[in-house]
Amino acid sequence: MKTLLLALISLCFVTAAQAQWQTTTYTLKGGWNSIYLHGDATHATLDELFDSYSEVVEVWRWNPNPSQVQFISSPLIPSAGTPEWSTWVRDGSSNSLGQLLGQTAYLVKCSGSTSNSYNVAIPQRILPPSAAWVRNGANFMGFPSFKNGSTYPTMGSYFATFPVAIASNVKIYKYVGGDLGPGNPLQVFSPSFETLDRNQAYWFDSEVVGNFYAPVEISLSKSSGLDFGRTGSTVTVRLRNRSDATVTVAISEVASDTAPSGQTAITGSVPLTLRAADGTESAFSGASVVVGPQSAVEIQFGVDRGQMGTNSDAFYASLLRFQDSGNLMDVLIPARATVASLAGLWVGDAQVTDVASKAATSTGGSTTPRAFPLRFILHVDDGGTARLLSQVFMGTL
Repeated sequence: MKTLLLALISLCFVTAAQAQWQTTTYTLKGGWNSIYLHGDATHATLDELFDSYSEVVEVWRWNPNPSQVQFISSPLIPSAGTPEWSTWVRDGSSNSLGQLLGQTAYLVKCSGSTSNSYNVAIPQRILPPSAAWVRNGANFMGFPSFKNGSTYPTMGSYFATFPVAIASNVKIYKYVGGDLGPGNPLQVFSPSFETLDRNQAYWFDSEVVGNFYAPVEISLSKSSGLDFGRTGSTVTVRLRNRSDATVTVAISEVASDTAPSGQTAITGSVPLTLRAADGTESAFSGASVVVGPQSAVEIQFGVDRGQMGTNSDAFYASLLRFQDSGNLMDVLIPARATVASLAGLWVGDAQVTDVASKAATSTGGSTTPRAFPLRFILHVDDGGTARLLSQVFMGTL
């Protein structure tokens, strides 16, 4: 018999949760504040996240509800037990909020008066940006604005390509600390001059449906980011310029923070490559991409697995930063890759040839040799040892 291996298909790989990390520090005042998480912090409970910050006494998560009646004169006053809000209270009296989800707005109540200032650091697993504006309901949102030194861009410049967000008939509110009332949240009457803090969340009552989050839209061939896994080779990033002017987008790689306790340790940054138009690849060390007015550009990133070694437990993670030439946006996209491994359950196909019956026929001869397909299942352990689980002929003699 002769065998010919035709294909080998992986059925499953089981991996631990893996992430790219960045710690964001929020400056809060006594009373009610708003924050926006661009990353996910579900790796820990709120009791654990705020264990060292006794000044944080309550956290409220806004749950967007498309059927919610739009506020008329002021944002909705938080009310525990309603579907629009999930709550965490330090004393445990009203807890329906157990973790902090990413790309979500929160209210945080701190002890003391507005003269008290606190810095609260929250480690987060960075997520690709997203936003969903709902026509029937209040929008409580944050945006990945660029911090230039100590200042942020104005709402007028940031929303220039999405003017419905700050139209004259739109009410916008921000939280400034203190008790809830006429002065908190405070209405923004001049959005053209109001700066847009990336760490804060704002109320908008814009009657619009859309997904605007930045002047340059970033679309990925993988919704989770530059996720190469164990076998991936290419991820496409599409940059769409919403403006009527040419924009240059600077792209750079940023190292991940150290993973929090209990999370997968990071071996190093992903060895990214950049694919040219002719198909050749080179090590990525930063790039500037020019995007014409109302145009889009696609970029292909790869991974140099030759620099990742052979340890199947090694995990590489980093962040890709996108900043536009107008100093408006600062978007982080996660990148990750794991060393390839054969461990898992595999299905293989082989072709068995020269199969013939040796029994004599009525004419005294033997049958003509024939070929038959063979299906087999293997299990490969972490050490690379394969064990045959079953084999089946896919035909009859």
